[in-house]
Amino acid sequence: MEWKLYLKMKTKKKKACRSLRKAIIDYNYPFIRTLEFNVTDETINNIYINNLVPSEYISFRQ
Repeated sequence: MEWKLYLKMKTKKKKACRSLRKAIIDYNYPFIRTLEFNVTDETINNIYINNLVPSEYISFRQ
């Protein structure tokens, strides 16, 4: 039972991280919808570093 709960929580975290990533891209690049496929993790990390996203999301993503 604990294993199933662990997998369920891990899946939810992955989905939330993907949603957060998409939200960050949409917020910072609102006019370029296809850019989602070209944005690297380095770009996302730079957005975090520049404080465009609250720091509590950094720990959530990791």
